[in-house]
Amino acid sequence: METEIWKEKNGIKTYMNEDRHLFVLKYKGSLEELSSLQEHQYSYETNFSSQNKTEQFTETLQTVIFSNTGASKGTAKVSEDEVIKVNVIWDDSEESFELHNKSK
Repeated sequence: METEIWKEKNGIKTYMNEDRHLFVLKYKGSLEELSSLQEHQYSYETNFSSQNKTEQFTETLQTVIFSNTGASKGTAKVSEDEVIKVNVIWDDSEESFELHNKSK
């Protein structure tokens, strides 16, 4: 969700935005393939921001979906044609890929 506010004061236009985002990472394999997973971390990067998350597991996973939420205020928003760079590390394996807007 994003909110944009444009104001004019003394002939000067100002801009403010607030943004909330949800990043969802879904493992394409089976839940059984992740049964021995002890730790994973992932990060994603846009032109103006980056986020990362590390999780450690002491019990068997119950899902193949991992998510991260965040919010920002006053920063540039992600444009529709922006490429988001993602890096995922699970135990001793690592994978990097890019996310592109489906409308292209």
